[in-house]
Amino acid sequence: MFETLVIRDLRVYLESMGGANRIAYYRDEKGLEVDVILELVDGRWAAVEIKLSDLKVTEKNVDKLHAFKEKVCGNPLSQVREPEFMTFIVGRGDIAYRRDDGILVLPIATLGA
Repeated sequence: MFETLVIRDLRVYLESMGGANRIAYYRDEKGLEVDVILELVDGRWAAVEIKLSDLKVTEKNVDKLHAFKEKVCGNPLSQVREPEFMTFIVGRGDIAYRRDDGILVLPIATLGA
């Protein structure tokens, strides 16, 4: 349920930007998956993992985001640019912060206006 609400909110944010931006889900044949890929019409993109709690921002889950980025951007022939950001959107958490590896951790309450 929480994931559905987050995706709904992300759609609203993208629609407010105009253009044919899109939201996608990624899963490969080896089970690597990312909950949300945000794609803007100008080629910028971001990877989003949705977790109920900031306690789920574990090294195992962080490694999945890094593995996805490497898979998508690691082949120089693919010409895919680096993501604008990678983030965990969490239901429980007190503050938004950037980890040392650059991944953002954003409690859902911090995204409101």
